[in-house]
Amino acid sequence: MKYEFVELSPLVKKAAKVDRAAAMAFFLMDQGVGIFGKWIGRMNAKDQRALFGQYLGKGEIIIDGEQEAVKMRVSIAFGQDWDYPVFLWWNELAAAEPLKIAA
Repeated sequence: MKYEFVELSPLVKKAAKVDRAAAMAFFLMDQGVGIFGKWIGRMNAKDQRALFGQYLGKGEIIIDGEQEAVKMRVSIAFGQDWDYPVFLWWNELAAAEPLKIAA
């Protein structure tokens, strides 16, 4: 199965600066799977850093809205199996910039 690289929408980029979990939900809605859906695909390093706050790797990224988790999987054993070197809960992804509240 071949996936194309996906680009982040401006709404997702803005949300990721404040709340990573909200950005993930917006991303899933943007991809048409709903907030409780699952998206599997590839993302370039720049977009990974914008959405997750870190680079997960070159493998396929799975954003699971039902489990509220992000996984990265790579093929092993000549394509016969998958390994998941990255598994993160949405609440483990810290916001890149703290929320600024005007006084």
